[in-house]
Amino acid sequence: MRIVLIIGLLMISIIAKSQIADNVVDIKKNDIKLKLGFEFKHLYQVPTYNTNSLVDPEIEKNRLSDTNDYYSPFMHSALYFGINYEINFKEKYRLNFTTFFEQRNWSLGVNSKYFYNYYPQFSFMVADTIVIKKASIPIKAKMGNMHILDEMQTGLKAYNVDVQGLNFEAKYKRFGMNVLYIASLDFNVGLCTDEFIRAKLHYNFDLKNTDALLSTALTYEFNKNKFDENSNTNLGNNSNVGLMVNYNISDRFNYYFITEYKISNSISNNFQGSNMAFVLAMQYNYKTKAHHVIVNPKLRYYGNEFRKLDYNKSYYLYRNSNPLFDGGHYFYALKNYYRPVSQYALYAEYYDDYGLYSLELNLNWDWKISRKIGHKLDVEIFQFFRNSTDNGNYYTNVYFSSFLYYKFAESFKGGLYISNKQMNRDVLYQTFYQMQYPFFGFHISYDGAFEFGK
Repeated sequence: MRIVLIIGLLMISIIAKSQIADNVVDIKKNDIKLKLGFEFKHLYQVPTYNTNSLVDPEIEKNRLSDTNDYYSPFMHSALYFGINYEINFKEKYRLNFTTFFEQRNWSLGVNSKYFYNYYPQFSFMVADTIVIKKASIPIKAKMGNMHILDEMQTGLKAYNVDVQGLNFEAKYKRFGMNVLYIASLDFNVGLCTDEFIRAKLHYNFDLKNTDALLSTALTYEFNKNKFDENSNTNLGNNSNVGLMVNYNISDRFNYYFITEYKISNSISNNFQGSNMAFVLAMQYNYKTKAHHVIVNPKLRYYGNEFRKLDYNKSYYLYRNSNPLFDGGHYFYALKNYYRPVSQYALYAEYYDDYGLYSLELNLNWDWKISRKIGHKLDVEIFQFFRNSTDNGNYYTNVYFSSFLYYKFAESFKGGLYISNKQMNRDVLYQTFYQMQYPFFGFHISYDGAFEFGK
């Protein structure tokens, strides 16, 4: 918390020094821009009696079982609408307000109180430059609600999650530093981690006579783990150190490698097994007028001691004894259905005492068939390798979504949707089921914005 307070005070000081000169704040008409954005998605799932899903037996024992109608928030139909309002001052300071509204099914009627949700999100962003004598130091900071997707920023634990916290970064010549503070990686994320602090120091190499970019980073991570009330166990606090290497050859090819080691636990440092984790990844980006293809293979490894006690298996707060309620204290945001499956809680759920390898392949293909007609395909494949005495050494999951759409206007699409990827509410993190048979549906989406004050 001391780190967070220091960074917060530094940000306030920067803002004050940047805006106040001779005790006068000069705000001109063109200094402020307003942006109004709208995000709308509606997926109607054709009713199906397909209740079979494909789950690795190693983690299925941790799940609650239910029929297809009640483990998915779709319930035949799901609609959400987001309104985003952003105030932009001099392209340096941004205050963002977003409110999402959800209607989760048609089956219970228009005025059913069981399946309406609305929730706000807030964030404040700073992008400025500090000048000390002749040295210029660009800084960026964000406080509030964040969806953190990039694991090159957050490492092997806190990627593809919704959090509240603070992210601060500064650069000087080829050096840079980043501090990420997250208030909790527990509820709705599924990890037994209360506070999460990550510090990173990186350096960008000068590769002469080439457009390639090479950067390396050293990282330190502190995880404040929670007390397990069910087992009356103090989980302790963990510290990890790590290394990141990113090699961007061109606009098409990018490679990166991340490794982390758990170096201490406040309860016990007597590690019985592997305390290491890593991911080795490549991304290929191909774009023409008609096609945009992104291929992203990854090899992951999480040692048994690295994963140990990270998974929160104590609560199932999405649920309620009455299945008509969208039960529990937490809900599964419908907008999160359109995100990747991969996140650390999925790997931490394999909490038995063995090393876990995984081969991942992500494919995103957007095909512009004609001026108005297009097709979008998303595929995510997992090949898990684990030394299980009961369920063999490997298991495979393949998720896909196919959207054949008609473009009504800019950012406004509608059409046929086919997928085997379903939402899942029976664990304490937002993950998915692979259905044995695909479902069919109709999908409409809009994502656009208007700016004022240009």
